[in-house]
Formats: sequence, C-alpha cells, structure tokens
Amino acid sequence: MRVWVRANDAEATVPERFAQGRQAFAMALVKLEHDRPAQFWGGLLAFFAIPCLALHSLLR
Repeated sequence: MRVWVRANDAEATVPERFAQGRQAFAMALVKLEHDRPAQFWGGLLAFFAIPCLALHSLLR
C-alpha cells in the first residue's frame, strides 16, 4: 500500500484489492499518513490522550 501511495499521483485509481472493506480503511489511513502527516499523528495522539485526560480529571 505504501509503495502505491508514494509512487502514484492523487488522480490515480485505487487498486481493486484496496477498494472495499477493511482494506479500504487501511488504504485511507496510509494515504492520510502520507498526505497529511501532522494531522494523522495528531489525531492518533489525541485518540489516546483525550480519554486519559478525561479519566485523570474524573479521578482527581
């Protein structure tokens, strides 16, 4: 997947393998990581940090 994302332009068609199901979700994540790395890593950090901060404030 990563090789395809890096090798092709934005207008290229997605390979049939990655067009449906879980593979499509994985393809979207790889493409997001490649195109917008700050948004990807920030979202991943927030995915874990927000519940931890909420739990910390509740237990305080």
